[in-house]
Amino acid sequence: MTDWTHRTIIVPAAFAPMARALAEAAAPAGSGGGMFQAMLSPTAGKPPTHYISAGLIWPEFAYLLPTHDSEMWVQPEPVEGQEPVTPAMPPVDSAGHPEEVVALAINAKAAQVEKALIAALPPSDEPTPPERLEAIKAQALQIAQASPPVTLAQVQALFAACRVYTCPWQQAIEHLGLKAVVEVMQ
Repeated sequence: MTDWTHRTIIVPAAFAPMARALAEAAAPAGSGGGMFQAMLSPTAGKPPTHYISAGLIWPEFAYLLPTHDSEMWVQPEPVEGQEPVTPAMPPVDSAGHPEEVVALAINAKAAQVEKALIAALPPSDEPTPPERLEAIKAQALQIAQASPPVTLAQVQALFAACRVYTCPWQQAIEHLGLKAVVEVMQ
């Protein structure tokens, strides 16, 4: 059984295409597709300045992301007539793991290249020998590494620009002074 974890992820509009592509590449069977479609702006009007994705994700993906919960942490105030509040520790933020995000993107590209190389094999009634399949896999990884879909510097820039919280999305956008952009159907 998977223990899901909640994240609210907000990215500036300029980083949304990269965030979408990484989410789709990293998630199995393209389940990351459709992320970062909801628009945000300070005025609730277009053009959007940010995009948001909020909900449950696998812990393995939560581990990869930076967190910024300490930005919103407030020490609880004591209430008169009640026991003093035990001082709480602020949340510890994470810098994330951008190098592992790059590796995931390279592996996703290698899998696509491998499928294409296998599809390009001449038709045969015999199954492809395992050693040939291993050689194709190695070749696909070399191709993906030679031309990675994203660089470490790009992922680091994305992580620096985005905000990732464990709180509900409404609290996160309020904290950042953003509002949802609502499109009216004509």
